Amino acid sequence: MGFGYASIVTNVDPGGISPNPRVAYFRGDFDAPTLVGGETFTLNTVADDGVIVYVNGTEIGRSNLIAGPDSHDRFANSTFGGPATFNIPPTLITEGHNEVSASVHLNYRATKTLAFDAQVLMETPPPADPAVLETWTAPSFRDEFDGVAVDTIKWGIRDKTSVGYDQAVINASQVKVGGGELSIKTQWLPAPVQGANRLRYFNSGYIDTIGEFSQQYGRWAMRAKLPLVQDASKSMWSAFWLRDSRGLGEIDIMEALGSPHNQQRTQPQGSFSRSTHDSTNHEAGKVSISNLIKKMPSVIGGHHTWALEWTPIGMQFFYDGSLVYTATTADNPWFNTAFTDAGVNVRIDTRVGSSWMGFADPADKELTRNGSYDIDYVRAWKYTA
Repeated sequence: MGFGYASIVTNVDPGGISPNPRVAYFRGDFDAPTLVGGETFTLNTVADDGVIVYVNGTEIGRSNLIAGPDSHDRFANSTFGGPATFNIPPTLITEGHNEVSASVHLNYRATKTLAFDAQVLMETPPPADPAVLETWTAPSFRDEFDGVAVDTIKWGIRDKTSVGYDQAVINASQVKVGGGELSIKTQWLPAPVQGANRLRYFNSGYIDTIGEFSQQYGRWAMRAKLPLVQDASKSMWSAFWLRDSRGLGEIDIMEALGSPHNQQRTQPQGSFSRSTHDSTNHEAGKVSISNLIKKMPSVIGGHHTWALEWTPIGMQFFYDGSLVYTATTADNPWFNTAFTDAGVNVRIDTRVGSSWMGFADPADKELTRNGSYDIDYVRAWKYTA
């Protein structure tokens, strides 16, 4: 807007008035969207010769004009002052209608040109990172599974192996990443294969951070959907657990059994357990358990979150954001010997069958349907005293 330039779109040449007025006034409106907080606003201007700019009636800056009252008889300090940028205090901006106004001052009355242009820019803050927690700050380990394959810098994938107590073989082919999740598929084999001590009827997967990540104390969290179907997941056994990298200690943040199984009285269908052992396979001659089963809202269907916060004071277990169990070191002094400063590594797997919970029946496959353990994220935070 102005006069005397070929690029002028809105001509405000006073025409026939001599000498020219010393100042021209401009006003424009803009609408601001719903504000979430943290937005920044900038006003870019070009003014020939000097300018004072206002937002919603409050001066936010001036260019090529000395301090003092804004009046119609003020001259600019010099000829064309060039582009100028002003930060708009966010407190001046309201959702919806806003107004920008400006007084553009000539350097001398006989000037042949006057111009003004303005642009308001709003920059929205990046969305808050849900993994950055106020108490624990940024994660020491995280995997959001946003890629197309398992990140082998973070995870080891067990392959062509098995454990001694169940009915499955473990193969890397059962672990996939896609659609923002890691999936561990558990499926009936086309035909059973002979294992070390029994026939194996299932193909499943197992990942861990052994040799890649471990820490003593901190917070660990997982969001996942379990491979359980109501009344049709016999012998399915999914877990999110930690194992000491040098000692024998184990922390089961979540173990969920498919139904029907042999432990219905203590672990009803749709519940899960949390436990802490001073050894997994009775290597130390005993197993100390800090807590038994606690009945919870059903874990069948949909995604749920499990978390552990472990400090020298003790352990706190969480389910879907709620504290569900606390085990103190004072009540369990064996925490100090079962767990070493080597830290614990993360393990996630689905096993099928055991003498404790019952074995799947190959003659009744409807009682044990194929399942997928779908994990949205795994995160860990380091404890700082």
